[in-house]
Amino acid sequence: MIHKYIKLLKKEHIIKYAHSLGYDLKENEISFIYNKIKNHYQELINNPENIFKEARQVLRIEIYNEVLNLYQTYKKKLGPYL
Repeated sequence: MIHKYIKLLKKEHIIKYAHSLGYDLKENEISFIYNKIKNHYQELINNPENIFKEARQVLRIEIYNEVLNLYQTYKKKLGPYL
């Protein structure tokens, strides 16, 4: 199921979602988030520590906190299906 969503993901989806939360992402933040979801989603599901360590260096703190919160929320909701 998640495979299908990942295949369809575009940077525009990330931008629109961030806007819906009141955030204007910088280009490097968009690229980082997109790349990690699109190309490293298995690592995000199974062993995300290194990705979040890298994210702290790339994302502004408020963006990092929001991404981490979203990750934890959806991991909890979708965990059995991943």
